[in-house]
Amino acid sequence: MKGIHVTKYGGADVLQYLDLPDPVPEAHQVLIKVKGASVYFADIKARSGKYLLVKSRLIYLV
Repeated sequence: MKGIHVTKYGGADVLQYLDLPDPVPEAHQVLIKVKGASVYFADIKARSGKYLLVKSRLIYLV
């Protein structure tokens, strides 16, 4: 599985493209194959530190 790891504020240069282990669903869960995903406006603002509606630690995977 591929992922983008964000650990600090900044521009697109702070994004880290990662290879991650494939998730394994537990009982009563399903695994859905995603062909593509996009970066949303809120993701860009949060990464830049300008999204004032959300106050949280900036460590996440997209």
